[in-house]
Amino acid sequence: MGVLTITAGCGDDDAAVFDGAQIPAVVPADDSVPTSSADDESDGSDPGALSTGQSTTTDDAATPASTPAEPTAPDDGEVAASALPTGGELLVEFTFAPTSSGERIHNPYIAVWIEDLDGNLVDTISLWYETGGRGSRWLRTLRQWSDLTEEVVDSTSSGATRPAGTYTVAWDGLDADGAAIAPGTYQLFVEAAREDGPYELSSTLVDFDGSEFEAVLPDDGELTNLTARVVA
Repeated sequence: MGVLTITAGCGDDDAAVFDGAQIPAVVPADDSVPTSSADDESDGSDPGALSTGQSTTTDDAATPASTPAEPTAPDDGEVAASALPTGGELLVEFTFAPTSSGERIHNPYIAVWIEDLDGNLVDTISLWYETGGRGSRWLRTLRQWSDLTEEVVDSTSSGATRPAGTYTVAWDGLDADGAAIAPGTYQLFVEAAREDGPYELSSTLVDFDGSEFEAVLPDDGELTNLTARVVA
């Protein structure tokens, strides 16, 4: 299940900072997305999500295209393989850097989660939103995460929003029910939305085979320097 382990490169991670980090003025983006602040009653329109995809190649016409390995359960009596190294964890790092501004920058809502290849939720690794007041009503601005989870919040993986900075969140390889995931290929997502700012969604396939690895996710708008690493 999600473990809210957070390493901040900069910024104040107190829940009180939700009203927005003070950042020098820049022009607000036209494609605005409301998140929430304690003193803001306005509604906003949801931005569209980016599409993701993948391609496969073949050695020759007679060879079928390769596909990612689906997670498999062991047969009775068989020792289960480990998706992560013993004592290992997945570290997801990203930078939030506003590209537009006005009088103030609102902290973004951010969700990080894992899906299987059928699009089913495995676990929410981290969810940042305004935890008090009416903050939960803006969870719908995280379009893909909210559609997948029906906005069910796991308190062990959620916390207050944070200002601009570089952050790392950790995952222990357990699904939402607390069971260790099976080795195989999964998809990692990072989604962000903020009031008077753009919407971002980045994802990549990750192969959990019990070994260490590092993957790079594509930058998108105000989300940059996205990486995923399995470390022992």
